[in-house]
Amino acid sequence: MNLVYLIPVYRGKGYAHLLTDYAEAFFRSHGVESYQLRDSPSNARAIAFYEKAGFQKNKEVTQPHVLWCYTKTIGR
Repeated sequence: MNLVYLIPVYRGKGYAHLLTDYAEAFFRSHGVESYQLRDSPSNARAIAFYEKAGFQKNKEVTQPHVLWCYTKTIGR
């Protein structure tokens, strides 16, 4: 998976949870135990969602733009 984006009309309605649940079910069915994502530190709403959903910030990348990297362990 490369990019997930919700257009504004769908934000705040639970679709991010549905997408995350679907992705994690797919990952588990393929033996994935953890996954990572990156986002801009200025995307406060998404960052709050990631942290509430159990993602852990593990590093910051600064090339070419500052991005925060998050990891979530989901098990099998």
